[in-house]
Amino acid sequence: MINADEREVQAAKEAITALGWRLEPGVKYGAQFLAYESLAETGVRGARDHARHCVNVVAPAGGERTAEEGSSDAPLTWYWLKAHARVSNSVRKSLLLAHVGTNGAVSGVVVSNWAGGDPGGGRED
Repeated sequence: MINADEREVQAAKEAITALGWRLEPGVKYGAQFLAYESLAETGVRGARDHARHCVNVVAPAGGERTAEEGSSDAPLTWYWLKAHARVSNSVRKSLLLAHVGTNGAVSGVVVSNWAGGDPGGGRED
């Protein structure tokens, strides 16, 4: 399912920021968030000014939520996934999908990985 609830989004945000990433709204690129590295971690001037990842928090697949928690209405389809992967790649960013399990554990997968050399690629965020 695509639509994560607020609890899942908050858990994913906390896990990603605990790893040293700064999150900002990602609506410009059709994502929930953009993840920025810190200059101290990269050693690359300008790395803080350009996001490395487009981040979407995806809800658990059907059956993982209890009846009280409800479920989202839209399934995660190959079309949705490919569209987001293409957009993130075209703006020189990796697509990161974050998933929150019923036990609260957050896992993530990089779906498309931009392998360009310049973190900013000369583009504005």
